[in-house]
Amino acid sequence: MVPRMTWNTNTSILARLETFSDDTAWTSLVDHFERPLTRYAQRTGLSPAVARDVVQETLIAFAQAYRGGNYDRSRGRLSGWLFGIARREVAGARRRLALDRLQPAESSFVNDTPETEDALERIWEEEWRGAILERCVERVRQEVEPATWQCFALQAFEGLSADEVVKRLGLPRTRVYNAKHRISRRLRELAREYEDA
Repeated sequence: MVPRMTWNTNTSILARLETFSDDTAWTSLVDHFERPLTRYAQRTGLSPAVARDVVQETLIAFAQAYRGGNYDRSRGRLSGWLFGIARREVAGARRRLALDRLQPAESSFVNDTPETEDALERIWEEEWRGAILERCVERVRQEVEPATWQCFALQAFEGLSADEVVKRLGLPRTRVYNAKHRISRRLRELAREYEDA
């Protein structure tokens, strides 16, 4: 049996950070934010090793700033605040690498870096949304029967039409349509819940 994933929302993560009394708070923070942060750092041109360091520094800065009372929900989404911290950490890493003349450029930077603020923000938004979708997909897949998931996945991820799914799986058309509708609705619900801060 596959172990069920832990479902953490932004609000539950922030509640754990209030006390930060045990390893579960840090584990939850990493589990929740590591994916989009890592992908963002790498897409800005950092190597995987440097990106890992940036992610750690970002999460530490985020936790400390939150515990210091620096997050104000009325000033914007949590993901926007986290993006600001990540952007600052990436810029700092790039400055340090540029000053380190002994390190070959190709080991520090793996691609061209988008220089505009709009480009950086677009990359962050893509990675944030992608990470949310992945978590929601993992959760829904655990909630539904395998045949229901297969109906949805064939349509959503493989691009098959409902008629093609009916032929391939030999299921009633209504079941195929209902699976797609039900899972799509559940994914939207979970995405809202996940980002409920």
